[in-house]
Amino acid sequence: MRDRLTAMGVKYGRLLLLVYLVLVVSATTAAAQGLDVLSQARALDRSDKRAEAIQLLRTRIETTPTDDDARELLGLYLSWTAQYDEARRLLQLVVDHRPNDGDALAGLMNVELWSGHPAAAKVLAERGVVLKRGDDRFTLGRERALRAMGAARSWTMSAAYTRDSFSDGRQPWRETQVSLKRYTDKATAIASAVRAERWGLTDTQYQVDLYPKFRPGSYAYLSVGVAPDKILFPHVRMGADLYQSLGGGFEVSAGVRRLQFSTTTTIYAGSLSKYAGNWLLTGRMYYVPDRTGQSSKSYHGSARRYFGADGTSYLGARYSRGFSREEVVSISDFEVLASDTFSLDADVTLGARLRLSAQGVSSRQERALNVSLRQTTLSGAIGFRF
Repeated sequence: MRDRLTAMGVKYGRLLLLVYLVLVVSATTAAAQGLDVLSQARALDRSDKRAEAIQLLRTRIETTPTDDDARELLGLYLSWTAQYDEARRLLQLVVDHRPNDGDALAGLMNVELWSGHPAAAKVLAERGVVLKRGDDRFTLGRERALRAMGAARSWTMSAAYTRDSFSDGRQPWRETQVSLKRYTDKATAIASAVRAERWGLTDTQYQVDLYPKFRPGSYAYLSVGVAPDKILFPHVRMGADLYQSLGGGFEVSAGVRRLQFSTTTTIYAGSLSKYAGNWLLTGRMYYVPDRTGQSSKSYHGSARRYFGADGTSYLGARYSRGFSREEVVSISDFEVLASDTFSLDADVTLGARLRLSAQGVSSRQERALNVSLRQTTLSGAIGFRF
């Protein structure tokens, strides 16, 4: 009896193993066929045969109703041919099954924009801003939706004040700034004026910053500043960075700064950032070759936690080794030979028009002439959107 039960167990075990292998092979074959269909559809679309690509994907979905990849691609192609109702249904199914699928969410947002439903598009865009931090498809989509609703506020007027105090009792530094920002689909432009008071001297710098967008995931930073009196600020300051998304939430940048004092100083910059859910982690380095006879490096690490209904408010912290300021802008910044700097900052949206920010910085510094001291910086800003 025991031998018979053992033989039956072995028989049924082999049968179960055979069924399992059949299911694995079938699933693998179906997945491979799905990838082949997607490749064929994309090739047809590139050859200006979108109708054939759409039909191929429809056939795939009829035979394999669970293929969300085919459903997503078909939804995108249908949206591009203004077949919005069917595209909406397909993309909504993908979003329901895969809530973190940024491509399907962006496609559904565009369907609502293009079909004249900006309020629905705004809801999807705000969801994408929070879900896919750093993906400018959703920030741009939100602005388009707001404009279509007549509620867009593309201008921001800001005023900021900064005070630096020192442990040796020297006279505090003060800095005031006013700026005007203009946001569009293609670029963000900022015009600003900064007035600094240090050592009983005053100076003013006028600056224009531009952030042009080339395509999703690629943009640049361009900056030109002029200080006519060239007392504290360089007579001319120029800067440029190129930013590129690498996928997976990673972004890199590389750039250069040129500061024209009595002699010109060149600073090279590079960064690596990672978006992880509601967090943005950034490492940045600045390199100044042959300054005062030797090269200088500055390292900065920061973390931001985003929150709020639109996902743009944040709390942040930064640690720096080298220059105490992340961006060197005046001649006094070069006095710092080495520093350990800690900072906390907050930037919060209040309602639809008001934005407030504040920062506190503590820096233990080694300065020129063997001077060691602590510098404490407090700053605040208010912005009004219109």
